[in-house]
Amino acid sequence: MKRLATSLTLVLCLFVGAAAFGQAAVQVSRISVWDQVKSAGGIGWAIILLSVAMLALVVEHLITIRLSVLMPPALVAHLQEILEKRRYQEAVQACQETPSAFSSVILAALTKLRRGQAAMEEGGRQAVEEEGVRLFQKVGYVALIGNISPMLGLLGTVVGMIRAFHVIATQPNPNPADLAGGISQALVTTYMGLVVAIPAIFFHAFFRNRVERSLGEMNLTAEDLIRGVGREVPQE
Repeated sequence: MKRLATSLTLVLCLFVGAAAFGQAAVQVSRISVWDQVKSAGGIGWAIILLSVAMLALVVEHLITIRLSVLMPPALVAHLQEILEKRRYQEAVQACQETPSAFSSVILAALTKLRRGQAAMEEGGRQAVEEEGVRLFQKVGYVALIGNISPMLGLLGTVVGMIRAFHVIATQPNPNPADLAGGISQALVTTYMGLVVAIPAIFFHAFFRNRVERSLGEMNLTAEDLIRGVGREVPQE
């Protein structure tokens, strides 16, 4: 719970900081947030949707990508107890009743119970790798948002500059106010894209490190359990 509270506090601080930065920019320019969003056009709304998706993913990952969720301590203690007593069917049932990444690893090992310790360890390692692929794919969506949002900002920059140069090309003496719309779109979309991309890149690295640490811990714990079981089971 302490880690979850710390992570949630970190998220809130980052987004409050981004909001404060945005508000400061607004105060300097004396343009309301709504006016900036309108000047960004459809590309700006797309970036806003990406920011909402990123926030939802970050909150979900903070809740689900934790060692206590991926490898419940109560399940580990229960498995250690029943496996020491060679109650293998009960261990299978416990894993099925408490679905988690660690449960999948132990189940994969127990399915090769009669093939000996080496086969069980191999089955456990393969299951850990499969869980790793699943978790890395899961956090990959945050990286995808971090890559797409600045590209959308760049697209908005190009579109805004095209609008501005079109005014110059079609009007002999263009009014600066006529140029402002395109230039504003160019700058605002770039700003919005970066505001979304920077925390997305940070959180992708944060969750990747958390996944790697969790996988390492699961692998070591599973090997300890499997090693104790494998010595007691005769090979076929």
